[in-house]
Amino acid sequence: KKDELEPFGDSLGFLVEPFYDHMGKFPLAPRVNHLCICTIEKADRIITSLLEEGRPGEVGLVVVDELHFLGENSRGCVLEMLLTKLRIFC
Repeated sequence: KKDELEPFGDSLGFLVEPFYDHMGKFPLAPRVNHLCICTIEKADRIITSLLEEGRPGEVGLVVVDELHFLGENSRGCVLEMLLTKLRIFC
């Protein structure tokens, strides 16, 4: 995915970073436009990190393509927590 989105991100001045497996650096560098490609769990970690640092205003857009996980016992609760944090704080 990173290779596919990198030209798009570059044209808009975004740093395209993968956050899955063992990839991705925390916390995100301040004052850098990021396009983060991540799992639900890493997305939750990114948002939690930004909230803890007092940087919720840096979230501009979140695209979730795994809504079918809502209501599931494993990843569904993480997705619900992530969406709740986004709705309340960002």
